[in-house]
Amino acid sequence: MILAVNPLYKPELVQHQVRLFSHMPRWFRLRAVFLVLSLTLGACSGGEAYLFTGDTMGTQYNVRVLSEEGLSGQAQKSLGEGIFSSLNRVDILMSSYRPDSEISELNGAPVNEPMRLSPETFEVLAISKDIYRLSKGAFDISLSPLIEVWGFGTSDEPRSLPSTELLAEAGARVGMDKVALDRFSLTATKLAPVELNVSAIAKGYGVDRVVEFLDSRGFKAFLVEVGGEIYARGLKHSGEKWVLGVETPDFPGRKAITTVALENKALATSGDYRNFIERDGVRYSHTLDPRTMAPVDHHLASVSVIAERCVDADALATALMVLGDEHGVAFAESNSLDALFIVRGESGFDVLTTGHFSRLQNRGMN
Repeated sequence: MILAVNPLYKPELVQHQVRLFSHMPRWFRLRAVFLVLSLTLGACSGGEAYLFTGDTMGTQYNVRVLSEEGLSGQAQKSLGEGIFSSLNRVDILMSSYRPDSEISELNGAPVNEPMRLSPETFEVLAISKDIYRLSKGAFDISLSPLIEVWGFGTSDEPRSLPSTELLAEAGARVGMDKVALDRFSLTATKLAPVELNVSAIAKGYGVDRVVEFLDSRGFKAFLVEVGGEIYARGLKHSGEKWVLGVETPDFPGRKAITTVALENKALATSGDYRNFIERDGVRYSHTLDPRTMAPVDHHLASVSVIAERCVDADALATALMVLGDEHGVAFAESNSLDALFIVRGESGFDVLTTGHFSRLQNRGMN
């Protein structure tokens, strides 16, 4: 699982603003963890393009909205507030760093006692459990105990690797099969003292909530990005699709290894090259395999998934990252996923695709 090292959800830091693209500084770039935007993104002709940006979920959101006739100052303000509210709702409900969030309350709830959830939180847990089953446990939002013992959580980094006993104790509290969901009553019941952390799916879900809001306002073309998880709606004013770049792993700066052109699709990327620990000269990835209770040990550097919803792309990218280059490719092919795998080879990176990903890929970037 991709683990969040930075604390999530600090709403007191959230600020949002709107700027015309023409006023954007040249040094501006998205704080996307595994994605960079291609230089063609800002090229627009006709109409107006607005940028709404701010902090959320320990990262930054950037929303570009295109308008044929332009927006008044009041309309811009209202739009910015709606975007912020859509994301803040997810923050408030699902942050494991807020003691009053539903996720925190569920984590502290007694075993075998049903807890009623909001439709949003229940939906995220239900999707998480569906992908947990589909991936045979590769995607698991109940990894918090293992995250802590491996030193990727909120506690101080341990000086030594976790013992077999410590891993066994933590592993006994891991597994979405230990959470029962009732779709009729919207309740969740813990069957064991599990602790949930939805950081591997919440950003994608937040993107979808902003998309839903902008759709309700009648906008036909926009780009929504939260911490590198992206959804592209419609076409740019030039009539072209939104062009996005997938970041080259291990590169000291930010460089696109390839680009994809999207319309009405989501794109999410997961990788292992940003966060890790080293012990006795060995690097341990922050991507944990819940089935082995240990960091993954394969050659896959990153994986990107294109899907109809960003919540699915976000979670599936994590699942494929856990499965690795061999089993991940097989899983993607058997489930008809549009995915791109960047694999470490002897002389560089090998790029593999499944589904329709290659049709959208700009091979000239390789």
